[in-house]
Amino acid sequence: MAKKSNEKPTDNEKKYQKKVAQEKKKLERIISTPPKAVLMLSLIVGLLTFTFTFFGNLKDPISAILQSFIAFSIAFIGIGFSVSLYFYYKSEALKKEYHQMVLNEKQDREQAEQQRIRNEISELEAIERELADKRSKSSVNRSGNDEQAPRYSRNTLSDEEAYLDEVLNSNFTP
Repeated sequence: MAKKSNEKPTDNEKKYQKKVAQEKKKLERIISTPPKAVLMLSLIVGLLTFTFTFFGNLKDPISAILQSFIAFSIAFIGIGFSVSLYFYYKSEALKKEYHQMVLNEKQDREQAEQQRIRNEISELEAIERELADKRSKSSVNRSGNDEQAPRYSRNTLSDEEAYLDEVLNSNFTP
């Protein structure tokens, strides 16, 4: 049944929406943190360079600003490159882990399928043995009373044998 527009969301829906909003905020924070950190570290390096150059070495303001800009640029590029390499290698490791997990799951499914086929084969062999036992018992009974044995049991037995032969002779490939 479709919801009416004037209905208020239930408690579960409110909790779900609140959780989705929290997860979105968390994701945005995770995504924006590395660039902010790189910028902040580079600004700190630039400011420290300006402070040491201007006040420590007593250079003119233009050359101090130029040196602090160069230090800021080098720090920004270097730290940014380092962070990018870190995330690249981490993502590659996660990709390898994911592919290994998928491969393991595939092997587990194949092994489960092979085990299922083995179980089916053993069940069919048990049925075949059971039918062979019945056939041998019925042949012993029929040898003495061939005329008294009902006709429908012979037809049923041969139908079962035909079905069993058909199943056992077919390929068990999935």
